[in-house]
Amino acid sequence: MNSPNNKGRSSYAICLATPDDAEAIDRIFDCMEFSGGIGIRFERKPNPYLSLAAEGYKAVICLLKNEESGQAVGVGACVMRKAFVCGREKNVGYLTGLKLLPGNGKLLRFMPDFYAFLRAHTKEADLYMTTILSDNLPARHLLEKRRRNMPRYLYRGDYTVYCLKPGGRALRERHPRAGGAVLRRGADAVLRDFYQKHQADHDLAAVVFDSPTADFYSFRGGDGEITAACAVWNQQSYKQYRITGYGGAYKALSKLPVHLLGYPAFPKAGAAANYASAALLHAGTPKIAADFLRAVLAETKAYDLLLLGLYENDPLHAALRQIKHFRYRSRLYLVDFEGSGAGAVSDAGAVLNDATIRIDVGLL
Repeated sequence: MNSPNNKGRSSYAICLATPDDAEAIDRIFDCMEFSGGIGIRFERKPNPYLSLAAEGYKAVICLLKNEESGQAVGVGACVMRKAFVCGREKNVGYLTGLKLLPGNGKLLRFMPDFYAFLRAHTKEADLYMTTILSDNLPARHLLEKRRRNMPRYLYRGDYTVYCLKPGGRALRERHPRAGGAVLRRGADAVLRDFYQKHQADHDLAAVVFDSPTADFYSFRGGDGEITAACAVWNQQSYKQYRITGYGGAYKALSKLPVHLLGYPAFPKAGAAANYASAALLHAGTPKIAADFLRAVLAETKAYDLLLLGLYENDPLHAALRQIKHFRYRSRLYLVDFEGSGAGAVSDAGAVLNDATIRIDVGLL
């Protein structure tokens, strides 16, 4: 399907991607490198089409193609998920992967068409959101500025990703440090009931989570009551973080044995990180959260990194201050199509209440 706004615009068209376009999408994604203190390239190998589709109930991926050569020169995607907004289940669209092949900057004029196309294929969305790395100044300049026929990117707040070092001493049963709790691995009816009760307390928290590559952990008291829980999610089979280099203070730090001091070791430049992410984290207090995370880290020594993301209003930041880490920041935006010519939704800035926002880093 061609973009409805392509008339008279050279020989380019926007169309829905199919599984057969995986190689073309991958070629564009390979150019998505972000510099800064730590250079990162986000990859979705071996098949970016299936990778995006795995992170929601549907993924709309569009390509900008040269109609004469058939070459894909741009890509954009919206992953649709069920998430809680003000305690109610909503359809939330996560905008991601908007990118042109290098040397095609003149084709930025097609950006309104990308958004119109994605909006037309995700009409069920109650809310759109996205994140941008804080150090990605070109993208911020492009999208934060109000532009004609473009949706508004409404900055909501900062999102911090903590990089933690797995390892440490395993927690003994009924250890007093954990208030007599036992660390239990695995999901059962009690844990499912726990999430059903608490997940709706947080805005943008996932309604459902089902992955064969996730291990669930929980703290349980003597009466079996859960005081903390999370899932350790391994996505390396379809989603990678490749370190492209280090700059500034990180260039020197990357050469030091910082892991001996309790910090995560820096992956070698060019290597993909051996990581997992913490998802669906709940804990009654920051103190419980800190003890729980230390216990989980002791059980996840197969990884070099455990990633955990928290929005700026999350009280569990206090727990992470008790655990050695490196971190990087992104900016969270609600995306409002009102008045853009691409379809209207209500003012996204007024949708969320003052509840803690809880978004899993593995879904960004």
